[in-house]
Amino acid sequence: MKIILTETQVNLLRHMIFESKGGNIIEDLLEKLKKHILDLLQKYEESFEKTFERKMGEYDKELAKWMITGDMVASIEKYTQPTDELVSVDATTSRKGNLEIYAKIKRGDEVYQLNTEVIVASGAVQRAHYRYLTKTNLPKTGNKEYTSKIAEKIKKLTKQQKIEKEINDFEKQIKKTEEELKQNQGKSDEEILDILSKGEHGSFMTITWDEIVRRGADRNYDGKSDFEQQQKESIKRMFDSWKYFNIKSKIEYIKALQKNIDKLNVKLEKLNNE
Repeated sequence: MKIILTETQVNLLRHMIFESKGGNIIEDLLEKLKKHILDLLQKYEESFEKTFERKMGEYDKELAKWMITGDMVASIEKYTQPTDELVSVDATTSRKGNLEIYAKIKRGDEVYQLNTEVIVASGAVQRAHYRYLTKTNLPKTGNKEYTSKIAEKIKKLTKQQKIEKEINDFEKQIKKTEEELKQNQGKSDEEILDILSKGEHGSFMTITWDEIVRRGADRNYDGKSDFEQQQKESIKRMFDSWKYFNIKSKIEYIKALQKNIDKLNVKLEKLNNE
């Protein structure tokens, strides 16, 4: 199967997996299989976008690349030794559309067969993931040097993605709160009082002394002036409370969110420098 690479994909290949220095069976295999790994990644990306209805971000692509490669390496490395020699490797697509890898590996004076079939599987989220079925006459070695390296990369990327998501969520909250704050700061005192008058306790703002008397509630006050004074104080408390929760507290909330973002950026920078 011929794979046509875009410029972006070519750039991805240049930085993909481990640079082969020769003399290591895993590095040599990955060097030979780069284009096929990229093809698996392309299929994964198509499935991802169909499932989640969004484009994969850079971290999504990076994580997918290492997950695909990590499973492939794990399926092979546990049978190999670093000093094994890669005699040949060929990869084809089966009738079922699965990638099949055929390798001949020399260890000492013996040449062994190692075949891996890459099966597209689906899970609860119904997006593509891959299973690697390996058949070989090589004895198991239990080696996992490269498998462990990739596992560490996946762990690091997962942390990075989590932090990036938290930062993105906080930024969305800030944007939403800033829009609300702008609207609230633009309201006049008359508009705020009008909002309060339509609220749960708004009726007390507009009720008159005559209505208080008619209801027989005047016994709760020491005359009309006492009622009017309490009404005035109540309106002020409601007004101040509205401004606090809708303006001051939002300013404080934005500052708190920004502090969280700053802390997360420090964590992200530390991860990137590790």
